[in-house]
Amino acid sequence: MISPTQMRITLPLLALATLCGAGCSWRSPRIEFYTLSPLAKSEVDPAAAGPALEVGPATFPTFLQRTQIATRSGENRLVYDESHRWGGSLEQDFLRVLGENLALLMHTERVVVYPIPANFPIAFRVALDVQRFDGRPGDSVTLKARWTVSSGNRGSALAADASDINVPVTSNAHEDLVAAHSAAVAALSREIATAITKLAAAAP
Repeated sequence: MISPTQMRITLPLLALATLCGAGCSWRSPRIEFYTLSPLAKSEVDPAAAGPALEVGPATFPTFLQRTQIATRSGENRLVYDESHRWGGSLEQDFLRVLGENLALLMHTERVVVYPIPANFPIAFRVALDVQRFDGRPGDSVTLKARWTVSSGNRGSALAADASDINVPVTSNAHEDLVAAHSAAVAALSREIATAITKLAAAAP
């Protein structure tokens, strides 16, 4: 027979064991991290060496300055997924991939990405204002950006344009959503490379 003293000791221990059993079975959700990917060399035609470039700076809206991947739910509603995140700064990842893409498309190794200073003369500088860069799994990714190309001496803009790019997302998986983000950056890279090529051809 259990004494009153034993009962006072046993009941709290049983309660603690029950809480531990419930709590210890809980696991925090697994977090997946993603980065953008550049163009493959096989996607670029060989050509003569191109000009030296500085890529950046780029401004991003506040709603994209976070690690969680932003998706759209309706035209005006954003959803942030705690389990699927960028592996660092989206702005810096965007500039890194844009720089790699332009290096391939323009056939030049002389590319520096802001804020790293260049140790060689710059022919053209690219600055961007990204207004939207998000999408919906199983639907599409939208990249809207205004960009300018200026001369290496930081003079006035030689070219200014706005890009509105939509890339389909092939499934509901976040891997395919991020792949579509990368494809959107690739499309933007091609538009900027075309503008720079025209400027370089017209240069004295």
